[in-house]
Amino acid sequence: MCICSRDYVTAREHLDKLLKQQPKAEYVLYGLAALHCLTGHVEESLKTLNEAIQAKPALRFQARNDTDFQNLAEDPRFTELLYPDPGAEESEPQEEEASAY
Repeated sequence: MCICSRDYVTAREHLDKLLKQQPKAEYVLYGLAALHCLTGHVEESLKTLNEAIQAKPALRFQARNDTDFQNLAEDPRFTELLYPDPGAEESEPQEEEASAY
């Protein structure tokens, strides 16, 4: 399929309408993130995908295999978003505890 045959403008209109109706809907945020990626808007894609994952963490697993995000595959920020360091959250309190002494 030729990329030019995709109707990104109409998709954006539909997603914007849904976002106005349900501003915290993770499926809308995820769709917008994919659309941003497909149209070359990397920063917006990462930001919106992060919002979607914050709303529904299981979306990070879906995004790992979603070809709509292939343009981000080599971006370390994308990798960090999909494969967070499991010890990162735990290390912060330990640092605070260490500074308290």
